[in-house]
Amino acid sequence: MINLAPVQDVPIGRLSPMDGPPPGVSTPPSAAHRPTEARAPKPVAQRSMGYTRKWPKWTMLLLGVFALWSGAAFFVARFVLNVNGRATLPTQIFLRSGTGRVIDLGAGTGRSTIMVLEARPLTTVVALDLFGDSFEQHFGSSLSPQQKLLTNLKPAGVERRAAIQTADMRKLPFDSGTFDAAVSSYAIDHLNGEGIRESLAEAARVV
Repeated sequence: MINLAPVQDVPIGRLSPMDGPPPGVSTPPSAAHRPTEARAPKPVAQRSMGYTRKWPKWTMLLLGVFALWSGAAFFVARFVLNVNGRATLPTQIFLRSGTGRVIDLGAGTGRSTIMVLEARPLTTVVALDLFGDSFEQHFGSSLSPQQKLLTNLKPAGVERRAAIQTADMRKLPFDSGTFDAAVSSYAIDHLNGEGIRESLAEAARVV
């Protein structure tokens, strides 16, 4: 005769995690034991705004063309035209004697004034500008327009040969024949047709 030991019932709630599941019961693998799924890395382009927001391809193409055009324009303006660099006289015929009195019409921040004073060390220049609201729009309001112009003249060492005049280039407050030459850059072209004619007539009068 075979004696069988009595089987004791163990409540499920008292099972230890180390005991594993009861016989015949299967459980899904935990997150720590699940096989890692292979995920392809996302391309860098997909992380851009266009891909994230699922913009149409033609929109992304236009943005790409615009970006290339902007980069090319910046390169030409900065390194080919050198718009922020020192200006040079467009012709050596200008006041070849090296002396004389010059008026800079629409002097702005003094780029053309510095150009003349550096190229012709014996000249003097009247830097004339109306210094209106457009000046602050272009160059800020941290300093007065006249002070900003003066701060540009000082590092070049030409401030003693320059005089700053606040006036309208269409009605110059000077007698006829006061100057030996006149220069103007990026100023007269901002006027309308009548203003351009008036400023050119005034420049011819005072020279």
